[in-house]
Amino acid sequence: MTKSYERGLFNGNVLIAKNDKIIYQKSLGFTDETRQAPLNNKSIFNIGSIAKQFNDVAIMMLVERGLLNLDDTISKFNLGLPKWSEKVTIRQLINYASGIPRIDPIVPKNDEEAWKILRNNDNLLFEPGTNYRYDNSNVFLQRRIIEKVTGASFQEFVAKNIIKPLKMTNSVFDPKFGSKNRTSCYDFDNVRCPEMQFISGRLWVDINDLYKWIEAMNSNRLISKESFQTLLNNPYAKDEGGTLGRYLEKDELQRHNGVFYKFESIFFKRFLKKYYDNSIVQ
Repeated sequence: MTKSYERGLFNGNVLIAKNDKIIYQKSLGFTDETRQAPLNNKSIFNIGSIAKQFNDVAIMMLVERGLLNLDDTISKFNLGLPKWSEKVTIRQLINYASGIPRIDPIVPKNDEEAWKILRNNDNLLFEPGTNYRYDNSNVFLQRRIIEKVTGASFQEFVAKNIIKPLKMTNSVFDPKFGSKNRTSCYDFDNVRCPEMQFISGRLWVDINDLYKWIEAMNSNRLISKESFQTLLNNPYAKDEGGTLGRYLEKDELQRHNGVFYKFESIFFKRFLKKYYDNSIVQ
């Protein structure tokens, strides 16, 4: 990792754990393009698609509590959506097999604009359950359903039921520029990259909180083993992996990565040997 940093290929935080013990941890590089403030283990990063795991685990928590069913249709939650909501299920939603209209990641600047896109589009991209399309419209509706069922905001529910129990003390939703411990992505020329204004509810974490999250998933502290397997396997597109990333059965390995502009994150988790490798990169 040090050589990669010296060659200009890596700027970020790394953590490796084996048998529930951290055996290597290092911060390499700087928090932003000024290269004045070194990274440390409290630096928080945009982890891209890995943050979407919190949606799906929250949904399975509600399933286990008997508050919803994966085969419920979206129309059950009275979200003011077009007629297509009557045939799209939550199971299809969390596996990106819903066919619901696409939300372009650079168009909506807030939740209200995202609602307009979905409510003003009467056409599905494909018949639910017949295809796969990885799109943020599915993520947006997952969060809104959680809010409808719980009566709390998505952020409030995750904070109370996930962040606090796991003692993820340095995780922040949608931190603004200048927020404590926040990093900013930049390119090889030390130019800050633009960051999208987008739908609410994106959780930024530090490397230790990411490890706490992965360890909790492996030990079934939040959801049952059966629920975990449900999220790990996509019944509609097996080769695409589930909402928790790809499961490489031959190697007993879970892999999930996230990209958001120049932010990149990835983790590997080996089940049999309880081996974890987490990386967050700017």
